[in-house]
Amino acid sequence: MEQIIRFVIFSVVFSLLCLFYTFHDFSHYYYDVLIVLFSWLTGLDYRLFYELLFFERFFVSKKLYIGNLPYSITEEGLKETFSEVGPVESVKIIIDAFSGSSKGFGFIEMGTEEDAASAIEGLHGKEMGGRTVVVSLARSKEGGRDGGTGGSGGRGRY
Repeated sequence: MEQIIRFVIFSVVFSLLCLFYTFHDFSHYYYDVLIVLFSWLTGLDYRLFYELLFFERFFVSKKLYIGNLPYSITEEGLKETFSEVGPVESVKIIIDAFSGSSKGFGFIEMGTEEDAASAIEGLHGKEMGGRTVVVSLARSKEGGRDGGTGGSGGRGRY
C-alpha cells in the first residue's frame, strides 16, 4: 500500500513539475528547489526527477546550430544543403540588426531526431563556401541576451 501511495504522489508531483517546466520561464535555481522539495516529499532520489524532466531538453533534439557559415549563404541555400540529409522544417540565419548582413551562424530544425543526428554526422566539418561548417545540437537559450550582466554586456556605462 505504501508503494502505491508513493507512486501516486510521485505521479502528481512529477506532472506538476512538468507543467511548471513547460509553461513558466523559471531559472534553474527554482527548478533545483522544486526538485529537491518534490524528492523530499516523495522520498525518491532527486536525480530521478532531473533525468525524467531534462532528458528530452538536453539529449533529444531536432534543432541544430550551424556555425561558421559563409556570409553570402541564404536560408534557401542552407535548406537545400540540409534537405539532402532529411526533411527540413525550418531555417533561420541570424542577421545583424545594424548592418543587415549575416552573423555567420543560424539554426535548422530537422524533421526527426534521426535526421538531426544524420545531419551532424554528415555535414559537420564539411566545407561550404570556403569555410568549414560547424553542425551541432542547439542548446537552449539560458537567461537574457547579455548573460545577466545588467544590460551592458559586461562593459562599463558610457
